[in-house]
Amino acid sequence: MSHQATILIVDDDPILLDSVADILRNAGYKPMTAINGMIALRVLQNHTADLIVADIMMPEMDGYQFCHAVRMNPDWRAIPFIFLTARSGQDDIRRGYGLGADHYITKPFEPEDLLLAIQTKLRRLAEIRDATRDEVESTTNKLMTVFGNELHGPVSFIYDYISLLRDSRQILGKETTEEVLAQMHRGVDELVGVVEDLMLAVYIDSGAMEIEIERRCERVELEPALQAAVRELSIEAEQREVSVSLHVPSDLAVSGVPVYIQDIYRRLIDYAIKTAKPIDGHVWIEVERQEEQIVASIRNNGSGIVPDRLARFFSPSREADRQVMAEEVTGIDLAIAERLARLHEGSISIDGKPDKGMIFTVTLPTASQQTPDT
Repeated sequence: MSHQATILIVDDDPILLDSVADILRNAGYKPMTAINGMIALRVLQNHTADLIVADIMMPEMDGYQFCHAVRMNPDWRAIPFIFLTARSGQDDIRRGYGLGADHYITKPFEPEDLLLAIQTKLRRLAEIRDATRDEVESTTNKLMTVFGNELHGPVSFIYDYISLLRDSRQILGKETTEEVLAQMHRGVDELVGVVEDLMLAVYIDSGAMEIEIERRCERVELEPALQAAVRELSIEAEQREVSVSLHVPSDLAVSGVPVYIQDIYRRLIDYAIKTAKPIDGHVWIEVERQEEQIVASIRNNGSGIVPDRLARFFSPSREADRQVMAEEVTGIDLAIAERLARLHEGSISIDGKPDKGMIFTVTLPTASQQTPDT
């Protein structure tokens, strides 16, 4: 520990209490004392302890009760807890560890053993805190990078049209002005979508979505899910003059949360539509069962994929290739689809050669016939 660690000692024997306090003080620690668990809890409410050393047999509140109270408080749960007691039976030791104690030393004890245990637990606590801090910093940096990359495009797009409207408002006719406003509206819609995806990415990274999927998992029929995804994207496909063909047997199903299962396919179909040929574009969606897996192939007749881009295709911070704002497909959009598939115990792969189109392959476990529909 880089600072003088504060250690709370709890024991109803005043002689031993003073003795342990002297040992710790001489070793460079700052001791605090309490003669039972009840008093120790009051001490913790007013002072911060880096580690606790407690006896078991004490009046009013014994060591077991005190340890349980400490572990039940979120603010104290991470404090290393060492039992220092004459209770040396295996049942006593097992009970202590079962309550969340980190170490167990029996009396009489050697000061060196106590100091070694304290040093070890404090060092481990420091390592955990350092690792947690590094993880938080890494996650923060990652989110800042993603936010910057993803928001830059739509914000710049909107800003450019605002500048055009501001600088040319005297010479723009009604029709042109309306077109500019329509483009600005599209930019705002894109910006809202990016923000929603970023919030969803944070929800996934927090682990909350994994818990939600476990809780809400049900049987999901693929035919209506894919039909709904295609229907949602029909206007975009029509505007781009891209035809979409869907072939899915009616008896195929996977396990998961319906809205997330549909979202996986929607994101990939959306990308396939946007990257299909600008003239005579086509997207083919074919689904089949392969043993215990449901495999969906989503391919188009677009420009394909440059080989060196494949490895980083699902990275949320990748730089997207864009000609105009309307053709932009964010990296985080595809990264979310890939994460959703993995959370449903599936996978997504991509293949394709330049000028030969591209293929997404979505593999998800087939739903058990016993999977409930509720």
